[in-house]
Amino acid sequence: MMMSDSAKKLHKRVMVELKNQRSQKKSVNTVDERTKRFGIFIDVCLSNNGRSRADFANQLDLELELLNGILDGLLPESEIDDDLLVTFAQGIQHQPNVLRLLLGRNVQPEQVNKLSKDGHTSV
Repeated sequence: MMMSDSAKKLHKRVMVELKNQRSQKKSVNTVDERTKRFGIFIDVCLSNNGRSRADFANQLDLELELLNGILDGLLPESEIDDDLLVTFAQGIQHQPNVLRLLLGRNVQPEQVNKLSKDGHTSV
């Protein structure tokens, strides 16, 4: 059975739209996966040091519910600004670039991110 020109055009538009929706879904899932990996990484670091989320929230002066939302991937990645990311890195004694990579962000020069012995970022 031959399709008319209008049916071919409609079929082509539907296929293009389907392809667009699939690619959008993949990018949303990638962002969701990044925030989940970020939270898992922080949780593992806390666990390895025998610390709880409540301890970490107190250290960062954050409400536990907010910390849980971030670490559970409920808040969008865009809500984690670089200052908060650096604060998280200091709290778990890791380089901020590790957390930036987990969130798919660009890394920054190493001298900007060096942690001093007391866990603070030096410039």
